[in-house]
Amino acid sequence: MDTTYLIPFAIAGAITAGVWALASMFFGDKESRTAERLKELRDPRRRKDAKDENATVGGMLKAAAPAISKAIQPKNELEENPEDPDAIKTVGGLYLQNGQLDDAERILSDGREAASDDEEMAI
Repeated sequence: MDTTYLIPFAIAGAITAGVWALASMFFGDKESRTAERLKELRDPRRRKDAKDENATVGGMLKAAAPAISKAIQPKNELEENPEDPDAIKTVGGLYLQNGQLDDAERILSDGREAASDDEEMAI
């Protein structure tokens, strides 16, 4: 192989190695995040000294809890108390006013079974 082709690659490699060495010398004092995590795994007490509570899994769960609980809370009065005759009549009436007759019939017929002691539901 001819050395005229190898010399440019050798020069580029030497320049790259020099720049890498200079960068490591000036910026190499800071530990990598990987090294920090390994030290935290070896000594768990380091993790407890974290100032940012949201950095831990427990902190993230605390921050996410309001959004998660909001998603599973009842959406309307009927979901909150499915045997309340007033709630059944209100939601059924809203379905009727909105023209959703099948939904209104389903809610009101289920309501008759759930609140059978209510006189207005028997009608």
